[in-house]
Amino acid sequence: MINNMPNVKVLMARCSSTGESFGVRLEEVTPGAWLADWAFHIKDAQARKEGYHENVVTGEFGFASKYPGCPHCGRDSLVRCRCEEITCWDGDSRNVSCPSCGRKGKIGTPVTKLKTDIDR
Repeated sequence: MINNMPNVKVLMARCSSTGESFGVRLEEVTPGAWLADWAFHIKDAQARKEGYHENVVTGEFGFASKYPGCPHCGRDSLVRCRCEEITCWDGDSRNVSCPSCGRKGKIGTPVTKLKTDIDR
């Protein structure tokens, strides 16, 4: 039997405006190439129960045309802080602030690995 199910992972992120959590669904479209195609409200406790805090995704990342953006503020891109947390981003600003650890910094190199730790 052939498995035609897509390789899908959900990672946790935080809204850069409100600090609230949300899930980001990524689908591997070709080996090592992932597209974010959905974002949704979810509480940290429910995300832990689903195991989303354990997911790791490695490769190249992009956004499907249907990606709705952050469910809290609508920003349609993501960045990763040095603390490894993911936050929404407007796609233009060069300076960002992490809602998880409070660090401020400039946008750097492209991300090739994403993981989340909502137990901070």
